[in-house]
Amino acid sequence: MKKWIIICSISYCLSSCSYLTQFYIYNNSEDTLQIVYKTKRTQLDKPFVTAPKLFKFKNYKKVKNEIANPQAITKRDSLTLHATLIPKQALWVGVDVNFSLKYDGEILSENLEYLHIIKNGDTTTYTSSNIAQKFHTYTSDHVGIAIE
Repeated sequence: MKKWIIICSISYCLSSCSYLTQFYIYNNSEDTLQIVYKTKRTQLDKPFVTAPKLFKFKNYKKVKNEIANPQAITKRDSLTLHATLIPKQALWVGVDVNFSLKYDGEILSENLEYLHIIKNGDTTTYTSSNIAQKFHTYTSDHVGIAIE
């Protein structure tokens, strides 16, 4: 019995509890949005990706059903992307391991050059100096910006 407890204790200590945090821009408005963002060149392509994907969502915690629409996402260059989001679509823009806004928010600032959100002809611009404050944690694996 004692041997079993020791083995279980060692196994528990050596196992890791990691989770992936997905980053999204949610279109929860009634309007079509234009999203333009530019990542800074990184070696690991984290947390922001240069191959984003579109998804449908019902709420910020449940993003499902990838939408295959290659015309909705275009690359202007290797680091600048443009996407069109209709209502109730989410743009997946990245992923990180064990991410927490409280402790890791600077990762967002360090890896994003800018983010433009165009709604009804009005452009809202976020830069590396203010982007981290715009993201919200919905679950440990869903972090994003919701456009109302």
